[in-house]
Amino acid sequence: MYYLAIIGENEHNDMTSNTASVVKMTSVMENPLKILNALSDETRFRIIDFLLDGEKCVCQIFPHVKRTQSTTSIQLGKLEKCGILKSRREGKRIFYSIGDHRVCDVFKALGYAKGEVLKKGCCMEREK
Repeated sequence: MYYLAIIGENEHNDMTSNTASVVKMTSVMENPLKILNALSDETRFRIIDFLLDGEKCVCQIFPHVKRTQSTTSIQLGKLEKCGILKSRREGKRIFYSIGDHRVCDVFKALGYAKGEVLKKGCCMEREK
């Protein structure tokens, strides 16, 4: 949404500082919105849920989420592109793990703290 304001010369300096605040606030909000958007897809949600246990190979992930390897790889790529997951290659195998630990907080907020998320490594070992 865009706003058009008609301002006088004296108001220009005040408007410039307000614009900077709005831009800063927008960029701060974009990252959490990317996380929530990523979790809005059932396949991506199930992938992240599975990876809360720790690092997994694609060959372990796609049977768990009950999707084809192609579909799973596409969704893994989207999650990696937005920074939620990270990957590493070992020969022909690609391993994925949680890259943004705020995802663990989202799962806890959804009620997964009932012994599930708390036992999982990614949420307990935060990068400092």
